[in-house]
Amino acid sequence: MNICEITSGYRRIPPEQIAPIETYILNISRQMSLSGHNVTIIDRRYSKADQSQERLDGVTITRLDAWKYHFGLLARIRPLARFLSRVQFALDEVSFTLAIRRYLSQNRFDIIHIHSPVMGLPLALFSSRIRKKLVYTSHINIMLYDPSVLKSSLWERAHTVLNYAFM
Repeated sequence: MNICEITSGYRRIPPEQIAPIETYILNISRQMSLSGHNVTIIDRRYSKADQSQERLDGVTITRLDAWKYHFGLLARIRPLARFLSRVQFALDEVSFTLAIRRYLSQNRFDIIHIHSPVMGLPLALFSSRIRKKLVYTSHINIMLYDPSVLKSSLWERAHTVLNYAFM
């Protein structure tokens, strides 16, 4: 079976620092490979030195070029910094999603496993071929967004709505 694992493109696979979701993706991919499946992890190309494809423990890691947004000096202005970091994160995920969509249109997989509702929702909405093969794992602790536990920000509430919509 040909299986595709899609990262958020936020932290490198294999992780160079603490990265629970990326570690999970790599470990589950290794186990599926040991079970005889062809597994490809799609990750972002973080620098020009990154190879576009590499093998690690029987798993193919494909790195895609996707635009990374930067707000330069604006991001250093304290009142704007948090807001702009959220906007940058969302724009980076949209850019990576477009690269993933192009890649998936040129390659065939039996299962596409995604870990981000921000990326998964557009892929599911705009491609019935992808939607039929899509599996989603939510890594969001919904309890954190319960107003009785913690007052959530607008960003957290929006992310929770996307998570529920995608599920």
